[in-house]
Amino acid sequence: MKLLLALACTTCLMDNAAAADTHTVTLAAGKGHEACMDLKSGDRLEYGFSASNKLAFNLHFHDGDRVEMPVPESLQDKVPAGSHVAAITQHYCLMWTNPHQSASQLAYRYQVVPAAQP
Repeated sequence: MKLLLALACTTCLMDNAAAADTHTVTLAAGKGHEACMDLKSGDRLEYGFSASNKLAFNLHFHDGDRVEMPVPESLQDKVPAGSHVAAITQHYCLMWTNPHQSASQLAYRYQVVPAAQP
């Protein structure tokens, strides 16, 4: 219940909250979860999450055999309102990994805001 309330509050911070994708998942010990989307250069990804424990979180994309992390991995249990403007057109993934010995609850939302057209 606490996670859902936190999710509801973070969703309010977005410009167009009705268009946000919202999800709740259980991450087993040592497991991960990804939410992926296509972003064009200039698109803005707005996101937020709340978790029952600190999770390893990052935003990344694959460039051939390399993994690029525009938002580097760090241990966090919440990000009320994060955003990233895509420098290049690419398939991006928000990723959470549970480093704990027990399951963790994760509630997250994201929304792609298209780049302004001239």
